[in-house]
Amino acid sequence: MIHTILTRFVVPVLILGGGFALMWLMGVREQGKNTGGESAEFVEVQTLTVLPHEGALDIQVDGVVTPRREIRIAAEVAGRVVDKADVIRAGRFVEQGTPLLTIDTVDYSIELTRAEQQKKQVEEDIRQLGVETDNTLSLIELAKRDLALQQEEYERTKRLYSDNRTSKSQLDQAERATIIAENALKSLENQLNLTDIRRDQLQVGLELAETQIQRARLDLERTQILAPVDGVIVSDSVEQGGYVKKGDILFAIEDTSAVEVQCKLQMDDLYWIWRQANPNPDANAALQALAYQIPATPATVTYQFAGRRDLKFTWQGELSRYESIGVDERTRTVPCRVVVRQPRQVTVTASRRGQELTGPAGPPALVRGMYVSVQIHARPFAEFVSVPEPCVHPGKRVWRIQTKAGGEQVLERLDEMPLAKLYQPEDRGDGDPRFWLMPSMDSGLAVGDLLVSVPVPGMRPGVPVKLLEPPPGSASP
Repeated sequence: MIHTILTRFVVPVLILGGGFALMWLMGVREQGKNTGGESAEFVEVQTLTVLPHEGALDIQVDGVVTPRREIRIAAEVAGRVVDKADVIRAGRFVEQGTPLLTIDTVDYSIELTRAEQQKKQVEEDIRQLGVETDNTLSLIELAKRDLALQQEEYERTKRLYSDNRTSKSQLDQAERATIIAENALKSLENQLNLTDIRRDQLQVGLELAETQIQRARLDLERTQILAPVDGVIVSDSVEQGGYVKKGDILFAIEDTSAVEVQCKLQMDDLYWIWRQANPNPDANAALQALAYQIPATPATVTYQFAGRRDLKFTWQGELSRYESIGVDERTRTVPCRVVVRQPRQVTVTASRRGQELTGPAGPPALVRGMYVSVQIHARPFAEFVSVPEPCVHPGKRVWRIQTKAGGEQVLERLDEMPLAKLYQPEDRGDGDPRFWLMPSMDSGLAVGDLLVSVPVPGMRPGVPVKLLEPPPGSASP
């Protein structure tokens, strides 16, 4: 009975009393610390240094390679396919000007011959008409002379009749001869006018014949289908011996002289790309037509195999245009296009060995469907600094060490930092800290500023600090 009472009541009371006593002793010791020794309060902090940033502001996005243009070749004339080259198969590469298909030329050769013969006939008619015109002109000259003689004879007979030296019948005969000469001259002049009209008609016929010849030659040339560009055959729809109508699709070819990379940029990234333009609004007043164009910006396109992250295959390109206008409502991003004008000029880099390879160790060209990484090298009108990632605390807050006039170092809090881009320097490993790029003017930070890397209790603005040695491998120089 006594043992049970001790176990249930006395022992718990003793344990609870011992706890209170221990808490009292700890409070007394802490109070002794605060009241004795140093009179000024300070905190010990670890710091890292703000570093300069040189070069471009690299914006990293993912993208998919798409053809810049795909040409669908249709038949421009109808006929039977009499020849088809072996290279016109899906997946085959062809050079510009390579003969691919031939359509039967018999009908178009006959049409060309008929048009040429018609032209020769019109030219012969024009030549004969020229001879007739010369003859008519000669006859007109004779008719004019005859008319002049008849008029003189009529005037002479008229004078004789007035002197009663000739008869009335002779006067009438002379007048009749004058009228006949006038009619003859008028008929020849009318004939000359008709000749001019006939010449104009023959000239129109000659021009029509020349047009028919040009059309026949063009149709004859269109029976031979050549490769319009250097490219890869995507699909072919006809076989040798088949009949095609005008407008039928023969094959599709993808232009390989250049490719494009389809990517989507955040509005925050576009802000820095837009800031590459002239910051003077007056200078841009005359460039309102460029309001819907993106500033041309250099870019690097990178492809890596899934199992070989140590190899990189890169191409040089340029951010050239928006894919459409406006923001994608689903992703809130802006679709853009990066053009690569030399898709076969690839650089192979072995990152572990730090050397460049020129042999065929990877894809020889950038082709459609490849999932790539795009690095856009923007150069905005702003000076950037590199802030170690550990120095940026929740709320985009930065604690800076401020040195007062007497040499005392205190804490200064900077809130809502304008973070531009988080990046990892190429010369650092995965375990090394990353850096935030910030515009120096907008953030108020300068190269060499000391920032608190590890927050500690008691941090508040104006509190004196004691700087600890930076850990090995930190971002400080």
